[in-house]
Amino acid sequence: MAYSLWAQPTGPLADQLQVIINEMADKHNTPRFVPHVTVAGPIEGRSGEEVLKICTDLAETLPAYRLRFDCVGKGSTEFHSDGERAELTEQLQELLSLAEDGVPALLSESFAANTLALWRTPLDGPPEEWAQVAEVPLKGSGAAVA
Repeated sequence: MAYSLWAQPTGPLADQLQVIINEMADKHNTPRFVPHVTVAGPIEGRSGEEVLKICTDLAETLPAYRLRFDCVGKGSTEFHSDGERAELTEQLQELLSLAEDGVPALLSESFAANTLALWRTPLDGPPEEWAQVAEVPLKGSGAAVA
């Protein structure tokens, strides 16, 4: 089993990104997924309880921060990011070319990361099998970001 730690946008930005993800997934017959930035993962070889403890301990030390989407990324597995920038596939190029739909503006928006979301993300399963396990507020020193 693998787990990942995510920062997830909320509110109108999350809703707008979800609509775009769903439309592109339907158009290209690919899985839908929740808009997110992978903070860490995949985390393998540990129990769910161990990963939750790591997540909770990390959240105790990290303050809230702002994230901005400035590139689309992909990693070494089909659905998981390891921080590498993606080669722009035909579908991603199409997505990024939708200027009239406001996509580039959305991709340059920032959002407050006030929590870490722990997700069970099996490496051998589709995103439909992913499940959020917990969401932990960031409590490190520093004011919460709006």
